[in-house]
Amino acid sequence: GTYPIIISVPETANYLAATENISLVIETADFIGITFNDASFTYDGNSHSIFVNGAPAGATVTYTGNAQTNTGVYTVDALIQMPNYNDLQLSATLTIDNAVFTGITFNNGSFTYDGTAHSIFVNGAPVGATVTYTGNGQTNIGTYTVNASVQMPNYNDLQLSATMTIDNATITG
Repeated sequence: GTYPIIISVPETANYLAATENISLVIETADFIGITFNDASFTYDGNSHSIFVNGAPAGATVTYTGNAQTNTGVYTVDALIQMPNYNDLQLSATLTIDNAVFTGITFNNGSFTYDGTAHSIFVNGAPVGATVTYTGNGQTNIGTYTVNASVQMPNYNDLQLSATMTIDNATITG
């Protein structure tokens, strides 16, 4: 702000009286030493945020675009404000990468011919995952490669392969 100051010097034996009107100007300061860095996380179902470092005590920081849960690349803005300081606007990138499926198995299967279609299935896929098979549902004797594709939002797709064998039946009686 600007503050008026009146300087008044009384008359003395060697000097005349003098008065001077001056203004004291105090300008707003700039923030220094504040950083706002990019950050990456792996999807885990929880909300993730990034924060400024070095903001002085008493400063207010307002974020826009923070607290993200799903995979993606997000721009997060931070507005730092404090009396007697110029506002500081910073941006950083928050990245949430796809997770990797764990605990999923796809085992080989063996069947004896009985005239019905046979299939093998993925075990351990999480609720909400979509599993698509190719090569399943075989009836005749032989060895077949069965492929499974496991997909779910926020996860890397998982491609699995297993062998399904249908053996000859034994004729009895």
